[in-house]
Amino acid sequence: MNKLLLIVFFGLALRLLLVPLPGFEGDIIFWKSWSQTAAEKGIVYLTENTDYNYPAGFSYILWLIGKTYKALNKTAEDFWRPNNYQFLFLSKLPSILADLGIFLIIYSLFLKPELLGFPLNFKKYALLFASFYFLNPVALFDGALWGQVDSFGILFLFLTIFFLTQKRPCLATACLSLGFLLKLQNIIFLPLYFFYLWRVYGWKEMIKNGGISLFIFLIITPPFMFANNSGRPITLIFQNADWFPFLSLHAYNLWWILSLGKGMTTSDKILTFGLTSAKNLGLILFASAYLLSLGFIFNKPSIKKLIFVFYFIALSFFVLPTQSHERYIFPAFSLLPLLLPFFANLIANQKSKIYKIGFLNFNSEALTFALCGLSFIIFSFFVLINLNNSLISFYPKNGISFLKIFGEGEKFDLSFVISALNFLLFLILVFFLSQKTPRLFAAAFLFIPAALIINNLDFLFKNQISLTKLKPIEIKQEYGILQVNQSLNSMLGAKNKFFLSSNYYFYRRGFGAHANSEIVFDIDKKFKKFATDFGIDSEAGEKASVIFEIYGDGKTLFKSPLFRKFDLPGRTEISIEGVKTLKLVINDGGDGITDDHADWLEPILYK
Repeated sequence: MNKLLLIVFFGLALRLLLVPLPGFEGDIIFWKSWSQTAAEKGIVYLTENTDYNYPAGFSYILWLIGKTYKALNKTAEDFWRPNNYQFLFLSKLPSILADLGIFLIIYSLFLKPELLGFPLNFKKYALLFASFYFLNPVALFDGALWGQVDSFGILFLFLTIFFLTQKRPCLATACLSLGFLLKLQNIIFLPLYFFYLWRVYGWKEMIKNGGISLFIFLIITPPFMFANNSGRPITLIFQNADWFPFLSLHAYNLWWILSLGKGMTTSDKILTFGLTSAKNLGLILFASAYLLSLGFIFNKPSIKKLIFVFYFIALSFFVLPTQSHERYIFPAFSLLPLLLPFFANLIANQKSKIYKIGFLNFNSEALTFALCGLSFIIFSFFVLINLNNSLISFYPKNGISFLKIFGEGEKFDLSFVISALNFLLFLILVFFLSQKTPRLFAAAFLFIPAALIINNLDFLFKNQISLTKLKPIEIKQEYGILQVNQSLNSMLGAKNKFFLSSNYYFYRRGFGAHANSEIVFDIDKKFKKFATDFGIDSEAGEKASVIFEIYGDGKTLFKSPLFRKFDLPGRTEISIEGVKTLKLVINDGGDGITDDHADWLEPILYK
């Protein structure tokens, strides 16, 4: 107990020393802005009128932070200072408490390792395994220094595991559902969890727990219901799908390698196989990994297996999809201490052999445990470099100084090495799962080409493809939001939705835009001809006047005369053979953008 208290004291002291550091100032500014808005105008106003992009549950935490800060400070003069200690403490406190909670859960779980499916002799390592997380620089960096709340979301995953070991699935479900409403990334664990409930407890228990999960969701909705916007919590879940449409947001993964370190500036709408974008390819690969995970816990499900697939799918979510942040590896990092006995037993293969390295002799348990511990330390070091490099790329003075020698573009740039090792670790786990479930591995592997073929049926069997089937890699528009297959005013809601039309010639497909606008597509030299109609939309006012232009790899391929309100739609057909990037431009007619609702109508790519 004395050792436990000493580690708790030491871990909390380290975190308190880091709290005054400004960390990722952009995130802290968001916490300030959002918490202030929530405290003053309510959580519904926050989610409707700001750039808030977290699940609805987290808005309650921000409201509490904002109210607490306001109660402690009668004036707001120091609120926006980067080194405002009171706010830094309040905003970082959830992560600090979550770190402590995760530490205590890991410790308590290993006091009874048999509940996790591990031998009793691992009980003596309980404090060590828990300290691997609590005193780890990664955990310290992510919460107390950076100021993020990843550990706060993961705490509820650990509570889920804890309650499952106690055979209390209802509490486990409540915790995981709440964790999802606080941190969206927890959504990746929900299908695996309910699949596990079905295999262990049966359909009835799974459906019952589905009801509990729905109830937890409904608990957070009353403010939104009273504001006549009960659908907002659901919208918040889905609006993140394209919030950062890039290959890799400083995540050292597969896409960091493929983008040659330019993942932060490369759109994930670029084409890969046929018309499959990088984003969709990443999702297909992730879905394949998910199938493999489900197969592993289908036969003889256990807590140990569930923790393993939680770890595997967390790593897969970091390595495979586009738009992955550097911090998305945090769940995988957090779960590793629970799996050290699992990997130690795998390496040792439960055999009592003697290994000799130089003049040292290790029995299999000592050697494998040492190897696993060392591997975890190396893995943590690489995660720390990834986090630190991301932080200093935005705020050069806010990271760990001595780690800057490993920065991107520096003498010892390890970003590609770390990315390759992360992907290699993923492949090793895939190999392990393939040995355990060879048939399902074959099915998961075949799923990839099957999904690619289905995704490319039009491209494979048709000579012409509507440009609307491709996602733009870049959109610029001075007014409104680009609309696909409907007029620009459709952005105003269901009552304003209308077909595309020019001078009342109606079209089923196209883009409803507005001057001045640019829509850029990656067509990857896959097409020979492009044809499209274009014109002022029928809903435009009488002052409308625009010019349409088309560019291929920066070269002008077409420029229309000036189009006005009552002009008939125009049409052009141009060669795009060898063109990689196609850009559609609408410019105002030199008299400003008033009324300039204009459309690209039935845009067709020909192979």
